[in-house]
Amino acid sequence: MFPKKRFPAALLGGAAAVPLLLAAPPATGEEDPDDSARVLPQVTVTAATRTERLVENTPASTEVITGKDIRRSGATMLDEALQAGSSLFTGADGNRFSIRGGGRADIVYMLDGRRISGTSGRGFELNRIPVSHVERIEIVKGPGSVVYGSDAVAGVINVITRQPDAGFEGSVELQSGMPASADGGERINGSLFLGGGTRDTRFRLLADVLDREAYSEDATADVRIAEQGDRVRPSESGALEDDHAIQDRYAFDEDRRESARVYNLRAGVSHWFTDDFNVELEAGLLREERERRFLHERPPVATGYTNNNGDPVRALQFPAQRSEDSDRRDLAVAAEWFVTDTLELNYQVYESKFEMDRSNTFLEAADFGFDTTGDSEFGPREVTFTDRVHDFAATWRPDARHTVLTGFEHQHQTYRDREPAHEPEDDQWVGGVFLQHEWAVSDRLDLVYGARHDETSTEVDNTSLQAGAVYRLAPEARLRVQYAEGFKLPELRSFHVDTLNPRGQRVLGAHVVDPAVGKTRHELEPETSRNAELGIAGDLRLSDTTTGHYDVGLFYTEFDDRIAQTQGDGDYRTFRNVSNARARGVETRLGADFNSQVELRLGGTWMDAIDRDSGETLTDTPELTMVASALWTPRKELRLQLRSRYVDEVRVAGDEWDRSFTLTSLNVEYAPAAWEDVTLRGGIDNLFDADNESSLAADPGRFLHAGVRYDF
Repeated sequence: MFPKKRFPAALLGGAAAVPLLLAAPPATGEEDPDDSARVLPQVTVTAATRTERLVENTPASTEVITGKDIRRSGATMLDEALQAGSSLFTGADGNRFSIRGGGRADIVYMLDGRRISGTSGRGFELNRIPVSHVERIEIVKGPGSVVYGSDAVAGVINVITRQPDAGFEGSVELQSGMPASADGGERINGSLFLGGGTRDTRFRLLADVLDREAYSEDATADVRIAEQGDRVRPSESGALEDDHAIQDRYAFDEDRRESARVYNLRAGVSHWFTDDFNVELEAGLLREERERRFLHERPPVATGYTNNNGDPVRALQFPAQRSEDSDRRDLAVAAEWFVTDTLELNYQVYESKFEMDRSNTFLEAADFGFDTTGDSEFGPREVTFTDRVHDFAATWRPDARHTVLTGFEHQHQTYRDREPAHEPEDDQWVGGVFLQHEWAVSDRLDLVYGARHDETSTEVDNTSLQAGAVYRLAPEARLRVQYAEGFKLPELRSFHVDTLNPRGQRVLGAHVVDPAVGKTRHELEPETSRNAELGIAGDLRLSDTTTGHYDVGLFYTEFDDRIAQTQGDGDYRTFRNVSNARARGVETRLGADFNSQVELRLGGTWMDAIDRDSGETLTDTPELTMVASALWTPRKELRLQLRSRYVDEVRVAGDEWDRSFTLTSLNVEYAPAAWEDVTLRGGIDNLFDADNESSLAADPGRFLHAGVRYDF
């Protein structure tokens, strides 16, 4: 809504230092109100409670990454912003992400408070959201189903974008980057913002383009032909005629990270019909094109050749290319009505439609017996996800100490991912009512508690509870405690999918029946989670010129009935409730500001996340993740930042683990006084050229980038 007019030792050492800091004697001499100590700004967030609330008074652990921090880091997409500013786990390619043991599909992704649609596994989701126009990113750690309903099992990420002021304003930014020595990986990013209007009417236009080349390494494919339960070289195959062109070995460029072209466009207008009633219209478009060259290892795929029986000869371990073209269209209408000084009503209806077309082809199609590359297609997928949401919320503030939020949400989902394409779409709905009370019991104690009940078209209902408190022990210490529950309705794909995965394997939903492969119907239960956390935080005045802040929290989360794709009883894969999980850990954020010139930050997450049934470590949950940064402002127009990120070894699948790594970046920001409204930025990511063949396989090594921004 547009605005209304009116390293383990280091982590443990930092946590242990908090009581000492609290007990430290005050600085000698009287405090001067005009001294140069930096006063930490108060940050207002909305994601945790859906009402405006100071982050320091919010019981739920809420992390905020500001737009200034994002731009200073050189980030272009959400994944890079999270890698630079948060100790949450984000993989090198930006396609793996987790919050407190919950994977990327257990998180609600929002843009300005509205859900955005994507693939069921939320693959590439963090690579689709540009951050050039972001004011802040709010990350709620832990379940949030009381105010957000289904899917908020592990957390919520709300990306808040720039809003216009009256008059006319804008910005244009261009950034380019390239690896120092790797093959490929160059990128260019451009963005534009236009906004303004009158006292009553505001408009905005946001555009962003990212063009990134694939980063590749030399690879070799030792081709095999599937023959009577065996795998033989093409030159030794009895199924192929002598005139075939398939070689035993191919040298090719294997992409460690795919090429990507991502185009984003959003436009909105807001009008105040009276001093108390506002209507907003907004539309968004996403166009995405991705390509990746890879080694297709299994299962065997039909070539253009046939054997003596007329059956296609099948090959594996050959070079292939995957292409994915995606589109997302968002449309929203929202109304805001200040009925009285104490009552505010908000209603919005919005739709997010995501379409993806994926195909795999042979890189050397002619050698494998095809007339054209298009003829060699295998494992295609055409998928459409649509979310249509009606959301109503009433906020009542009878006095300064009470805020009551109540409302309902109805989400209707439609889905198509079946062959042939003319089959009807599947749909389901989930509707919920919620009530939340924020109560400032005293000057020291704030309570926030609520409940929600959801019913669904699958005849499954769920009740979620949440309760938390913030107690100010002293000016330098705030104690917070929170209990929250989450749930996730099984996705339509889990029930109805009938398609081939990228490897060409058949995937059947729980409700699909196919006697040919022995598939019968089975049911799925919703996933649920329960989280308890305890934390202490505060702002410290360490001396006349030095301030500090800290936030240390403990959490414990349990997940029940987690849904995963498993091997079926026949030649297919399907979805089942397979496991229960537990995650526990410590989250720490420490900082100190010296003389308004030097800022030090340290964030860390230590976590123990296991499958409660097998005892195995959960995937994408490293034991330790840390981010440390130092910002130096020698002059008003110049800033230099050094940042390091450590990620412990992390389980990928089965017995496969990625190695631990440390990446260090250096960024420079310069706003010359002679060039008003111009900011120059540059930096080096992976400064020390760290490399390995697992966790950093998608990282091109030392990466140089530079950009310029003009505000008007």
